[in-house]
Amino acid sequence: MHKGAILPLLMYGAPIWSEEMKCKHNRQKKVQVQQLVNMKMARAHRTTSNESLWILTGTTPLIQKLEEMVKQ
Repeated sequence: MHKGAILPLLMYGAPIWSEEMKCKHNRQKKVQVQQLVNMKMARAHRTTSNESLWILTGTTPLIQKLEEMVKQ
C-alpha cells in the first residue's frame, strides 16, 4: 500500500517543487509524514528513529527518492 498509494501521493509534482526541499523546514515536513506512515506500518513507538523505521519497513528515505526522481 505504501508504494502504490502513499508514495505517489507524496511525490506528486516532485520535479516542480524539488527546489523547495533545500529549505530545512520543508524537508522536515516531508520526513515527518514519512515517519508517521512508517511508524504505523512497523507498529513502532514514536521514539523509534527514522533510520530504524526505514530498515523495519524496507523503505527508502523520501528525500533520496525525490533526488532520484528529479535526476531522471
